[in-house]
Amino acid sequence: MTDYSPLLSGVPGIAHGFGNKGALLPTPLQPFRNTLPEKKQVHGTRIVDIHQAASNAAKPMAFLPASQGS
Repeated sequence: MTDYSPLLSGVPGIAHGFGNKGALLPTPLQPFRNTLPEKKQVHGTRIVDIHQAASNAAKPMAFLPASQGS
């Protein structure tokens, strides 16, 4: 099961979802699997700008894509 944010759902053009142990990649994001940056779950404050699909972001807390579909 994927969880969704009511706040993010109200923003046009944002595909989002929050995975869980049974489904790590939320259903709406599965078409983008091959372009996702490499990640490892961490707890911190580091946010990384993503400028290239499938980049290695080295343990960020969040990703900030440079453009839609990144």
